[in-house]
Amino acid sequence: MSHRIKKIAFLDYSPVFAGAERMLYNMIAHIDKLKYEPIIVFPYPMAHQKIYDSLKCEKIYLADSLSWWMGSDRWEHPLRGTDFIKRTELGRRLANIVNARDIDIVDVNLMRGDVKMWVWATKKFTQAKIVGHYRSQEQGFVPSAHAQKLFDLVACVSKFSLLCFQRKGLFTNSIVLYDSVDIDRMICALSKDEAKRKLGFNSDIILLSSIGQLSVRKGHDNAIRAFGQISRKYPKTRLLIAGGGSNDQIELYKRIATKEGVAEKVIIPGEQLTDIQTVYKATDITLSLSKDGEGFGLVPYESVLIGTPFIGPNIGAILEFVVDQKNGLLVNPNDIDAIVDKISYALENGAMMLSMVENLKQIIITKLSPNILAENLEKAYESLYKIN
Repeated sequence: MSHRIKKIAFLDYSPVFAGAERMLYNMIAHIDKLKYEPIIVFPYPMAHQKIYDSLKCEKIYLADSLSWWMGSDRWEHPLRGTDFIKRTELGRRLANIVNARDIDIVDVNLMRGDVKMWVWATKKFTQAKIVGHYRSQEQGFVPSAHAQKLFDLVACVSKFSLLCFQRKGLFTNSIVLYDSVDIDRMICALSKDEAKRKLGFNSDIILLSSIGQLSVRKGHDNAIRAFGQISRKYPKTRLLIAGGGSNDQIELYKRIATKEGVAEKVIIPGEQLTDIQTVYKATDITLSLSKDGEGFGLVPYESVLIGTPFIGPNIGAILEFVVDQKNGLLVNPNDIDAIVDKISYALENGAMMLSMVENLKQIIITKLSPNILAENLEKAYESLYKIN
């Protein structure tokens, strides 16, 4: 690469600020500003974008408000050819920004089903390199071969994620670029008793928390089923289902809790909790039981940084850093009896669990910090000028 500062347009078309957006924030906050000038491109103004204000970089909007050409269709039976018209208008606006500002790299923060629609014109009408981040939030989604070929490089958040991405074949350059964990944010000044009281629990309660979006694949249902047995053995336990989701999911979990005889001991706020640090602090054992594994999975690492041990799935990217009973507990997330056994083990071996917490903390600090993410991202950008 030359010594000229490279301009990077980070494309964020998400309607929320969640895990992927936190990674985007970390990348921009820690990237070397002597080498790269970050610019964030949004489709239109949304409330959550105010979080990016502290980054002090340029923000560009493709439109003043939600427009018909931004991807989601408002007609039950759209007219034939309208998708092409939408792609043309969206692509024209994005390509104009890239050319007008002499942008070197377009970084697509989250590859999803309509990713082709957002970047095809950038590839066709600009000289910019295109980088995509494949985070495999839903394990079933893999971009089509044609969509993959639009990218000069795809960064997958783990080896597990890379294997998922390559299931349809090898159509573009792809690498592993691990997400980071918010080391500086994952702190809580409260004691465990204070945190429990803040959430409305007595200090003598043993709190288990199943953390994650309310969806079938996150395994909250199995957490409740296992808790049904745990509650009988440990009467002072409570289960908090911490995550946002639909009313249908909430009702499903309530029915399962009622069937297990623990309806009064399972707490389901039904919304995403903003003060997740207090939740981790109040919790005695964090449960992260995604049924098909996670592409990366922040929950176990965030829990450990707060000082709380966890039980995670024995599949997915977690296996790339966590060894069962060495720096965490892993379990088959679809085996209720095995989950019960692991929870019992965790509750009866407190000192050993805290030792596992400290072991994993060291790995997080040395391999999964935001600074490490930024350094590896810069190496990925540098590789773009050596690939072709």
